[in-house]
Amino acid sequence: MLIQLAHITILIAGLGLAIPFGRYMAKVFRGEKNLLTPVLRPVERRLYRLCGIDENREMSLKTYILTFVGFELLGITFVFLIMELQGWLPLNPQGVGPMRWDLALNTAVSYVTNTNWVAYVGERELSYLDER
Repeated sequence: MLIQLAHITILIAGLGLAIPFGRYMAKVFRGEKNLLTPVLRPVERRLYRLCGIDENREMSLKTYILTFVGFELLGITFVFLIMELQGWLPLNPQGVGPMRWDLALNTAVSYVTNTNWVAYVGERELSYLDER
């Protein structure tokens, strides 16, 4: 009974917040001022300046593709390094050592491309930090 009540409460809260959040998102996407503009706009400008982004310039297709591929390669590298260095990283109470490099690369590509193809036994070959 309590679980059903929680589900109904979450459903009602979601439906009740849909219209206010929808209006907020519409204002954000149209570039209009909203309630959070004074707080978030300075943070956004600093972040743009830090990253070297000109918010008034459109991204070309070539730039988009290079950025996308670069981000994917960074993700693959990050996941690969976590799996290879898991023996020295925290959250490894079982003392699991590194994966074989080919399995780690395969798993990293699988995670980043969201294919989630698994060729290992997680309980035996991954530490708590690696598991998702």
